[in-house]
Amino acid sequence: MKHVGLRIALAALLTLMLSSTAGAWGTGNCVNITNLHIHYDTAYKVVTHPDISWALSYFNLNAHSIASYAATEPQCWVGRHPSWTELRDQSHLNWGNPTNTLVGVILHVASDAGVGSCHCPACEVWCKGHAETLYEGTAETRSTPALTGVYTGSYSSRMTSFYNAQIANTRSFKSWYERTWYCRVYCDPWYWANYGEQYGMRLGHAAVLKYFCTKANWTPSQCVPF
Repeated sequence: MKHVGLRIALAALLTLMLSSTAGAWGTGNCVNITNLHIHYDTAYKVVTHPDISWALSYFNLNAHSIASYAATEPQCWVGRHPSWTELRDQSHLNWGNPTNTLVGVILHVASDAGVGSCHCPACEVWCKGHAETLYEGTAETRSTPALTGVYTGSYSSRMTSFYNAQIANTRSFKSWYERTWYCRVYCDPWYWANYGEQYGMRLGHAAVLKYFCTKANWTPSQCVPF
């Protein structure tokens, strides 16, 4: 119980620290702040997944370097912050050949898409800054979940699976937040943030797999569904 209480206290403190900032999961803008781990961890888990790890040696990439670029804001490297719709519409395939930087940017964008308020596609349901910060803060004080249940089938079907899951999670989070009166001060939406992290990783898995499969001059078995 003491550990749970400390975790909640840390989440509350982080909520206060992040309450005046914009953005999704916490970052230090162009500086990789170790304690803000979500973007780093989710990116690392995606690129070391068995479906994707082959591409690291093929394109001479490094998982830790990719994760470090993912842990900072995309505009630091590409001059802007792309939307998840650029992954959905496959615009990211035109960003250039795979580098640690570009793969990190793709995975940062995918991870952002798992945030349950203000960040799209959750933006289609609602945007409440306090709820967004609670969602981010509670996740940053916990370990990142494993990447499981990756999407399968065609690329478009994977994008639809992500969208439907994230919209449902967002609606559930919104409903809970609005009926829980003490959320106006502090509450712990870890249940929804945990799913958001997983959905963001699954989106990232689909996006970078498509990216690598398109750029490779051979067709690994993982690329056949595309």
